[in-house]
Amino acid sequence: MLQDILPVESIRFADRFDDWRDAVRAACQPLLERGAIEPAYIDAIIENVEKIGPYIVIAPDVAIPHARPEAGAKAIAMSLLKVSEPVAFSDDPEHQARLLFAFSATDSHSHQRALKQLAHWIMDEAKFAELQAATSPEVIAALIASLGD
Repeated sequence: MLQDILPVESIRFADRFDDWRDAVRAACQPLLERGAIEPAYIDAIIENVEKIGPYIVIAPDVAIPHARPEAGAKAIAMSLLKVSEPVAFSDDPEHQARLLFAFSATDSHSHQRALKQLAHWIMDEAKFAELQAATSPEVIAALIASLGD
């Protein structure tokens, strides 16, 4: 499932961002290019984090920028932005991430299998270390392909 919604073209790398909002915009750019979201979807993510806080940072070094389907999601899709320097979503060091998995879904359940697969990947220390060490989109795509369902 993850392999189906996160193609190699949607895996990007960056060195650093001065503002987490710019990182969210960059993470969502592949979704916008694929027509999976409307521009308003990105604005909704940023507004939610400004209102609620950095809830999108779900584990050390991992953020999952997303918004509700009605905010402008047009398809289930995911992108990955791997940043060399951690992106700070608050002053708390626990709210920093170098891996931003942006996703969109058109309902509240169709993406659950992909998120479950992503969660297993992140919790597997060896596989997560391979992801953190990956230096190209092709290497990450191969890692995703090796995950199985």
